[in-house]
Amino acid sequence: MATTGNEGSNDASKVNDEKDNKSPTKNSQFPPSKANVTEGHKTEVPMEPKHPHVLQPVPREEAVPIGSQAFIFEQKMNGRLGIFFERAWTNPNPTAIEINLTRMHECVVLTLTEVIKRAIRDREYESFPAGDDEDAEALATILANGVIVLTYCKLAIANYYHSETCECFYKKPNVPDPFEVPEPYALAISQLGKVKIRGLRDEVVALPTIPVAHGTRFGLPGDERWNQSDYCLAVDCAKKIGIWFKTVDLKVKMGSTWWLLKPH
Repeated sequence: MATTGNEGSNDASKVNDEKDNKSPTKNSQFPPSKANVTEGHKTEVPMEPKHPHVLQPVPREEAVPIGSQAFIFEQKMNGRLGIFFERAWTNPNPTAIEINLTRMHECVVLTLTEVIKRAIRDREYESFPAGDDEDAEALATILANGVIVLTYCKLAIANYYHSETCECFYKKPNVPDPFEVPEPYALAISQLGKVKIRGLRDEVVALPTIPVAHGTRFGLPGDERWNQSDYCLAVDCAKKIGIWFKTVDLKVKMGSTWWLLKPH
């Protein structure tokens, strides 16, 4: 019986020891401090992520019509209701600005002469018709004539509905179809037309034109004459040395401001 009592007492002591180990003592810290936390254990308190605030769409209320809509429509159709401006404010008369085509012809001849010389030198054409400087300048002059004549045709369409300036373009030249010019000049001519200038105190519409005296010779200088056959031969000759050509859409009436720049 003593043995049994000892075994019972031993079992009771084991149970008490286990309870003592599980129960916190006075010196223990609860919850545990950060200093007593070992690496690998997560001590942060889980938090719910912040939700972005989204504004809910506010339903729009349709305006309730006031008055008779049929009567308002009738007044608008009769021109008695609305905002009206004077025609001079909305459609000002264009300001004609003359282009110096003689100066333009000189610049085109100088530019194309150097281009032709470089093209012949790069391709090493020994028996080319424009082998020397004089032939290169002659070819450039014929091509420049085509550039000026095409410019004349574009200006004629831009000034067609303006009685004050259309008299400069009463003559119509005979041109090839398609009428091709060197590609950079084709781009410039395609952007030649009326321009609205809104940076001034009053709205201005600039219209390119030429002097009346230049219209009789299609804008060419006094010592130059337009020859359609010579121009077609010059275009074929220039294409052989690598000069690119392109046509122009003459129906476009609005343009850019490049022609308003003052030449030097």
